[in-house]
Amino acid sequence: MKKTVLAVALSLVAGSAIANDVNLDASERARESIIDLILSGEEFSVGGQVAVGGYYKDGRMDGTEKEEFYNGGVTGFDLFVNYQKGNVLGQFAGEFDLADNYSSMDADFTVIDAWVGYKTGFGVASLGYANDSALDAVDGAADLTIEFGASASDASDVNQVVKFEGIKQGFKYAVSYYGDREADASGQKGFNGYVGYQNEQFQVNFGYENNDDKNHKSAANGGDEVEQIMLVNGVVNFGEIAVGANVAQHENFAGQDSMLYSASAAYTMDKLYLAIGYATQEAYAANGVDSEWTNFGASYQITNKLSTLVDFKVDLSDDNNNDDLEAFFKVAYDF
Repeated sequence: MKKTVLAVALSLVAGSAIANDVNLDASERARESIIDLILSGEEFSVGGQVAVGGYYKDGRMDGTEKEEFYNGGVTGFDLFVNYQKGNVLGQFAGEFDLADNYSSMDADFTVIDAWVGYKTGFGVASLGYANDSALDAVDGAADLTIEFGASASDASDVNQVVKFEGIKQGFKYAVSYYGDREADASGQKGFNGYVGYQNEQFQVNFGYENNDDKNHKSAANGGDEVEQIMLVNGVVNFGEIAVGANVAQHENFAGQDSMLYSASAAYTMDKLYLAIGYATQEAYAANGVDSEWTNFGASYQITNKLSTLVDFKVDLSDDNNNDDLEAFFKVAYDF
């Protein structure tokens, strides 16, 4: 295998080389699929995942009806189409999810990746309608848990994206500019990036994001009102045991800060993976209620393509009107 090819592959998966990727979301699986294509040397590949599962949340209401079990985007399928020829790369990826009540009549199909890129000696430069932001590669690098762990509220799947990312001798770096942070045509612009270092024993990442005040969604309309984020996280490997920690500072457009602190640990035993985590996040307002929770779960790799996952979250917050227990379950087949 050529060293430059491996470097490019690592640059695309910069945040996940150490952590056990037991529950990748669709965009992360899309990244993995194009890495497989790069390493294979082939020109074209098609892959994806079919999954069945959902969530349970104690006391959850859907309008006026109690609906404690819901899909939450778990049951459905993802499709990835990858292409490379010489130094040119391209990817199209989409996800099809049943509605929260598992109805196919209200199902959604979302394009999460549509971009072309060019490999250089320093990394990959890409331009696309839809792609991951740069910071999305490492925002959750220190979260070793299955589903309910903590990561910064940075831009994830974004539209109108220009990005560059690479790695040299363990030092990794990336920057991206996006024209639609929420990927909903609202048009909020911003940029983010990270620098870090990784090897087989540990990794550490430093990240930053800044978003334009214009066209941002209010909290009442489902927006997070984040103006800027600064984060540092890392993972240390001790053989079959890994430990991760994360600190992230969020600042909203009103100039208020919210600190996020989290830690997690995982143990791998053949096909079984066990993980536990703890997180606390401050409210922006001085009179707000902080969030605090712990989660624990497991995954089991039945075959190379078939896996089962479960995770439980216990809310430890005081006086925030949240119910105590949430659960996640999933059976997935990769193709």
